[in-house]
Amino acid sequence: EKINKITKNIEKPAKNAYFKYNKENNKIKIYNEQIGLKINFDLFYENILNNFCNNLNIEMQIPCEKLIPEITAKQLKLETNLRAKYSTNFSASSSQRKHNIRQAIKKINGYKLSPNEIFSFNKVVGKRTEENGYKVAKIMSQGELIDGVGGGVCQVSSTLYNAVLLSGLKIEQANKHSERVSYVKMGFDAMVNYGSSDLQFKNNTPQNIYIFCNTDNDKLTFSLFGESLNGYNYKLTNEIVDIVKAGPEEVIVDNEKKYIDKVEFNDEFFYLKHARDGCTIKSYREVYFCGNLLRVESLRVDKYKPQQAVKIIGASNRPIIENVIETIDNFALN
Repeated sequence: EKINKITKNIEKPAKNAYFKYNKENNKIKIYNEQIGLKINFDLFYENILNNFCNNLNIEMQIPCEKLIPEITAKQLKLETNLRAKYSTNFSASSSQRKHNIRQAIKKINGYKLSPNEIFSFNKVVGKRTEENGYKVAKIMSQGELIDGVGGGVCQVSSTLYNAVLLSGLKIEQANKHSERVSYVKMGFDAMVNYGSSDLQFKNNTPQNIYIFCNTDNDKLTFSLFGESLNGYNYKLTNEIVDIVKAGPEEVIVDNEKKYIDKVEFNDEFFYLKHARDGCTIKSYREVYFCGNLLRVESLRVDKYKPQQAVKIIGASNRPIIENVIETIDNFALN
């Protein structure tokens, strides 16, 4: 009973160092580890017995062992340096698309990527289904904007892709959309589709990589923390190496009244598709050390087909109003 009481007053567990991410200032605060203490009971009992044989009044030092935490503040300082940050804007998105963006980052925020581990966007985020909380919004499919569950998630993957490139990590897989997107530079999008197209990258550093993301004021931001870049930094560039002019516009008369909500009369029109030249884009990652360019890494070659303009014209003749002048004159007299 006496020993148990002593044990409760002396023994304490070791506590690992830990950190908290503050999205307001995009910084990490580290909290120190605590060394634990444990009684060596084998030696304790042995000393009690040896002393008790000689004297009924025992006075002795209790043998204790230090418990060293597995994670120290020193270790965390090595792997919590800001390596890269990248943001895109989605303020013009529909409420459903905004919802999908926020839904997707829930699975990514705070993710720890171990050394040599490969991050798979589809594996981490999961299927984009209504059962998993996603809503119907516009998605890109075969060059067309159509309704689909999970629209907006590709902006999440594309924003993350750019942050990963700027952090110097190794890209294992990244794919373009069928058409150019507006939220990142050409050649730097990352289309994802569960089961067919993924964004994958590898932690090729000796320390853990931590991924944080937030959506303050309709701005999506990814921040990657890990081993210090130690003088290295990265820039993303692209170049247009070929342009293919779009053909003459196609004119369609809306005889079937398919677009009656937009055009009705033959003096009205709108563009279902705007003309867009095709092009070939090469994207690069430039590697600098202490401000000096070391090398240029070729990333991708993306080709986009030209898009022909499609003009829709109303099918009906606008009614002619007879005796307009006479009617106006009569109205003025009255």
